[in-house]
Amino acid sequence: MLGMPFMLALVLLAAPASSLLADPAPLIVGTVRDQTGAPVAGARVNGIVATDTDGTFALPVSNLAGISSVEIRCRFCRTKTVPVAKDGTVVAIVQRYLALVNTVPNSDDLATLPYAHTESALALTPFTVLENSSAVIPGPSLSDHGVQSSGGLIVAAGVPVYDVAAGISPLYFDPQHYMQSVEAFSQSDAFRYGDLADGVIYLLDPQAENEDASVYGGNESIRFGASSARDAFSVGASGNADEQQRRFDVSANAPLGDTIATISAAGSDALLSPNGYNTLQAGLSSLNFSLEQVRAVDVRIDFYTDRASYAALYHGSPLDETWSDTNASITVRPAAPPATMGIAPCATFGVRTSTGIYDAYASGIPNIGAAITQGQSVFGLSAQGANYHVTAGLGVYAIGYSGGIFGVSLPATAQATSPVMRVQLALNEHWSIDTSISGGFSLPLFTENYGNVTSFFPVPPGITTLPGNNLVFDRNSTVEGTLEYSDASRMRLGVTALSRNVSGIDQGRITSAGGSFAWQITPAISLRTWWLRVTPALTVTVPTFRFGVPARPANAGSAWLSYENNHFLRLDIIWRQDLLDYQPDVHLDASVSAPLNAASPEAFVRSLRWYVGTERYQGTRTIDAGLRFSAENP
Repeated sequence: MLGMPFMLALVLLAAPASSLLADPAPLIVGTVRDQTGAPVAGARVNGIVATDTDGTFALPVSNLAGISSVEIRCRFCRTKTVPVAKDGTVVAIVQRYLALVNTVPNSDDLATLPYAHTESALALTPFTVLENSSAVIPGPSLSDHGVQSSGGLIVAAGVPVYDVAAGISPLYFDPQHYMQSVEAFSQSDAFRYGDLADGVIYLLDPQAENEDASVYGGNESIRFGASSARDAFSVGASGNADEQQRRFDVSANAPLGDTIATISAAGSDALLSPNGYNTLQAGLSSLNFSLEQVRAVDVRIDFYTDRASYAALYHGSPLDETWSDTNASITVRPAAPPATMGIAPCATFGVRTSTGIYDAYASGIPNIGAAITQGQSVFGLSAQGANYHVTAGLGVYAIGYSGGIFGVSLPATAQATSPVMRVQLALNEHWSIDTSISGGFSLPLFTENYGNVTSFFPVPPGITTLPGNNLVFDRNSTVEGTLEYSDASRMRLGVTALSRNVSGIDQGRITSAGGSFAWQITPAISLRTWWLRVTPALTVTVPTFRFGVPARPANAGSAWLSYENNHFLRLDIIWRQDLLDYQPDVHLDASVSAPLNAASPEAFVRSLRWYVGTERYQGTRTIDAGLRFSAENP
């Protein structure tokens, strides 16, 4: 008697192969991009599948011939029905409401806003406070939630620019209308950078995606740039009665097997002369080099060095300084993104050396010459899912100061840590929360650490601590939270609060609270507004010398109304309140731009736009007009 296994085998052998292997289900495949050409991740196709991070999708169907179109839905997008080609492919271009997607002005905004200075455009970002000074020193600074009197960390063309000697603004080195894109990283990323980074990290990029050129008459500025997949070049200059700047940037990359080598260099100079007793002449040069090996584990080596010099009159008194900064680091992380790995670790090890010379002897201040050495060890973990993103990290820094005054070295050492835990959680389609607990630190400038000699700066009553072997610096612990509601279509509303405890040179607490609102009123009209109340309550515990005025309670915010009709006419009207010497600086600014000839058959002519704008900067109203070219995307 035949067994059941044997009988089953005979049946299977007798069956035709086609009945055993089912035909694969047909697929509709395609890509979803927005009006700028950027991929749209998470878009729902017929409510069944979602696009990947590169905007692609594959939709299984039972009968390809019976599907003539698909429906595309995405967050902050207009729903769109797109036809399906006979071969089952889809190319979908959807209109995404960028006023709701972007919190930081994008490259198109920078090209059309009425602001010649990059910091003015960046301060439209919710809760980014622009604090300027009526004297040329210390100059403009930007900080998130207004908690850092010296501002956040400025990273220009990949190089952190930080005057360790006197804290003069790094934003002076950029010509007007020069930077092409900007980003802002939360203070919860400070553990990766260390000193100053808990005031937020601002990334400024001078390179455009393609060829570009611009000329403006009001501020006499000019810029030209060209870029490709392998190299990029930018050069620009601007000048008026109060300030003149020139800058160039060049970069190139080359594949070396599975390693990519990238090198970039920049040079800049600036002259500011608003009056005869406040002037500043400065120059900056930088070099940045990296090697990145992409395998199962991504290994990246970075090296940068920069050097700057200043010669100034501060309220009629001369001062000179030179500083330089050099950093080498290695980073190890998985090559796969967190979304596919679940948990992605990362580690960075590096050494940074900063030197500076400060000469204000004509004012009775002894010459200062000093150096800082920092050893850095950073460890981070990132976990990401459909509704959450968690970041945990720890930066450990060994710090050593050497140098001082009168040619005598006063060494001091310290250790600092920057821990962080950040949780971003989408509670449902409409509600989300972003909260973090972090620690950071701000090292003293050379003028702060060595300029507090009692014979030159009288000691306030009750203060007995003076520089010694243990370095005195600010340690910060911060709790921040933002709750946001959105209708997932045309409106986003958020409230935020921050509390920071400070100990060291400064002692006390800083708090801030505010709200933001973004509304796509119609597909062509948007409104973005935010308001923040900052309340610093700090006392200085050691005698120290600082430029500028002490931080004080203040309000800052903006209301930005924008109209854009399919990349044709663009109109921006902005009311804002920044800070000037920590006093309210209220002004109304506006700009309008449009193609020179949108109907021209020549791509070059279609890419030309005229521009007229007006802004008030440090109390002076200016009117600017210009012409800008930006190559069409292929």
